[in-house]
Amino acid sequence: MLWWTIQQLRSKKTERKMRAAMKLGLSKNARTVEPLLKALRDEHQDVRDLVAEALAQIGDKRALEPLIAALKDQHVGPTPRLARALGEFGDSQVIEPLVTTLVDKNWKVREAASEALNKVDSNWMKTEQAKATVPALVAALKDNDNEIRVAAAETLGKIGDAGAAQSLVAMLDYSEFSYTSYSDWSVRGAAANALISMRWEPPDDTQQALVTKINNTAVIAPLIKELKSTTDSWREFSGPEWGAKDKWITIAKELGRIKDGRAAEPLAESFFDRWWSEKDTEETFVQVMANLGESGVEALRHYLYTRRSEPNAALCMAKINTKSARNYLLEAIERGSNLTYALVYACKAARAVGELAELAAAMRHEETIRAVVDAIRDMLKEFPREIKSEDLQAVTRLEKVSVIASRELGYSPWREQVKYEVDCSDLKELASHELIRRGLKA
Repeated sequence: MLWWTIQQLRSKKTERKMRAAMKLGLSKNARTVEPLLKALRDEHQDVRDLVAEALAQIGDKRALEPLIAALKDQHVGPTPRLARALGEFGDSQVIEPLVTTLVDKNWKVREAASEALNKVDSNWMKTEQAKATVPALVAALKDNDNEIRVAAAETLGKIGDAGAAQSLVAMLDYSEFSYTSYSDWSVRGAAANALISMRWEPPDDTQQALVTKINNTAVIAPLIKELKSTTDSWREFSGPEWGAKDKWITIAKELGRIKDGRAAEPLAESFFDRWWSEKDTEETFVQVMANLGESGVEALRHYLYTRRSEPNAALCMAKINTKSARNYLLEAIERGSNLTYALVYACKAARAVGELAELAAAMRHEETIRAVVDAIRDMLKEFPREIKSEDLQAVTRLEKVSVIASRELGYSPWREQVKYEVDCSDLKELASHELIRRGLKA
């Protein structure tokens, strides 16, 4: 009753068409190929998949081109079952379309295409058909979907065509404007591993820094992934995974040892997302960000503009205590943030009296001025000999500092603005005394 089964492929009921496709595949009769190829354009995906599997069971080469066309058809869309069906033919002409499918947006399709390729030829990546897909894979490196970028980089690494090397090198600094930077590192790591897999070396022997960058990226990318897992465990289980904190500290220290500034942003992101309240993680974080230099300071700068993370970011900046870190704290204070305590702490630690003197001359807020003046006085009394002469001279140039304060009007809800001056004569006297002791003109 083969003719009746073929007739069922035209039924209006999906279940009947699916059963008919399965029966025809089991029959392995070459006469069923033409009606099955017509059914390959059915409106239901399940029917099309079963028809593809039936054609693969029959193994007639006439079905190859229509199946390849169906795999490339974006309206029909490649499916895992269709990709596996093509692999059953074992024909080399399916390699090129299957390799292209390795960068499909659906991970199940990518996985099925990989299985099919290995079934056709375990050494498919060395074939001419695979090398013909390199331009399409290079184009996929610029896709909007990070998963597709990663898949393209991994596939290029397997094929090993040196013509894709420069495009992969460009991905080492890949970054997009997004809420998280973790996904950036998945792209960078895939590109670095691809370059290592193809054993690519820069044409110029002097570009050792690029080789180091590639190797560092390959090491850092999995560390960033592990860093993210320590934060995700907290969200998923409403509490930290056992040992997550120690794991975070170990990873952070390793990132600090490598000293690649690109790790600063995801490290800061994970710290302020979860670990900012722990004393030992804060100590590790400050030490690592200091090791990362200006990249660490730049990563922290963004968190001075967020109310929740502002205090911790300011204290971290103060402990890192570079000139640029103090400048960013000063910017935040001028913007209205109450971070004077952090800047004062940093300047005292750096013995930067001159910076505090400049701040005192520029600021008008009462609490800020008093904190700065008190800090300068303490420094001049506690360790005058550790202060630079030019900083002492800056203090001697301080005049009376004008302050605008807000005062209550009795029992009224209104407040009045009061302007008065803070006397800095004792500061000038202390600074002058130390300059004279050094034999300099006060």
